[in-house]
Amino acid sequence: MALSSAVQEAVWLRQLLSDLGFQQDSPTTINEDNQGVIALSKHPTSHSRTKHIDNQYHYIRQEINDKRIKVVYCSTDKMIADILIKGLGKQKFETFRDLLGVGQSN
Repeated sequence: MALSSAVQEAVWLRQLLSDLGFQQDSPTTINEDNQGVIALSKHPTSHSRTKHIDNQYHYIRQEINDKRIKVVYCSTDKMIADILIKGLGKQKFETFRDLLGVGQSN
């Protein structure tokens, strides 16, 4: 569900940039830490556990096939976006904060 939402936002932003004169020639990369989701988005499979989300994966697959979106695996330990959505320990928080360039100023 989150990947589908991220793809929708990325496609919208690509269109906005294009409308502003910034042509998008290469696919937008989206990092995903769930390998099962990546597999479903690239290869159609259907079974009872995924039936309710098939339409979203068809949409994601279409965007990947049209080369507008590229989904790549990023391990959970390196998923910087977690700083915005999860409670992290101090060390991981500080590491991600520094990677974002929002380091503590003295």
